[in-house]
Amino acid sequence: MTDKTILLQNIKNLKEQIANLPNSYDWDSDRAYGFYNIGIFYSELEDYDNAINNFNNAIKFHKEYGDAYYELGKVYIKQNLFEKAMECFKKAIEIHPESQRFKNQIDELEEKYSEIFKKKDYSKVNIETCSQQEILSLSGFNEIKAAEFIEKRNSGKMWYKLDAFVEDFSLSPYDSIKIANRIIFPTKKVTANRVRKFDL
Repeated sequence: MTDKTILLQNIKNLKEQIANLPNSYDWDSDRAYGFYNIGIFYSELEDYDNAINNFNNAIKFHKEYGDAYYELGKVYIKQNLFEKAMECFKKAIEIHPESQRFKNQIDELEEKYSEIFKKKDYSKVNIETCSQQEILSLSGFNEIKAAEFIEKRNSGKMWYKLDAFVEDFSLSPYDSIKIANRIIFPTKKVTANRVRKFDL
């Protein structure tokens, strides 16, 4: 069997194991570990969207999963999303402040991509027409929130003010400040009532 076939078989086995776990909080750490390993396999297959989804699932079931944040950061590097990668590494070091591996990754990222961090993307994002990749460039957005944004917009939802946008996607006050000058909101269309003119 080829490496790819083995990886796909491993993914299938892990998905089955997760599906067969009892529906109980006590098993959440096993679910997290299963999703984490699926994420690793998808990353090796260079299927980064599925890798990200599975690392996020691991974090969902175990919020203090430093290694899941670390691997998620490595995937973001492969997608050239360096700021998101840094956020993940910083979260990992927050959880495990003693980890030299996490510290080294932050140092390496800062050194290797220092010019990119100096030239952060401050381009405007028009929420009526932007792509999922553009919305991902906004502080506070990950793959899940970006997909949610696209889904809501496609179903007819629109935002006209920052407060409503921030609330809808549960963004932090810090994120709100960072995106305030980057988003272009549409002008709310006002339907003027017809004024009937009377002859005097």
